[in-house]
Amino acid sequence: MPKDYIARLVYDRTHLSIAIVKKPLEVVGGITYRPFKGRQFAEIVFCAISSDQQVKGYGAHLMSHLKDYVKATSDVMHFLTYADNYAIGYFKKQGFTKEITLPRSVWMGYIKDYEGGTIMQCSMLPRIRYLEMGRMLLKQKECVQAK
Repeated sequence: MPKDYIARLVYDRTHLSIAIVKKPLEVVGGITYRPFKGRQFAEIVFCAISSDQQVKGYGAHLMSHLKDYVKATSDVMHFLTYADNYAIGYFKKQGFTKEITLPRSVWMGYIKDYEGGTIMQCSMLPRIRYLEMGRMLLKQKECVQAK
């Protein structure tokens, strides 16, 4: 994506962003999204982790933070995004699927259509704390192995 396009998205008042910053003020990555109030979904328009910081869990941690924050502060329960071929695997690991269950009438005409991208959806579960999911799964695994 061109830098001016990214800057326009990040500074657009209809978009919100969340970032991971390491000391001393080193930006590791971020997600910019646009919530659609009253429609219960948000579009992830930009998601990036610095190339030298990838495959270290920062992307998964950032997405978990986003899910928990959005659930706590809005009516959003679904994310839509257009993923390029390099990002499909990442989004699948974060709970996104190519199967869009959100009615087209809810999102069609609201999100930007990216040629060459694959539309993906993630529906959040209301009672799940995504930041605690790793610990929860580890405890479940320990319980199963203890039997």
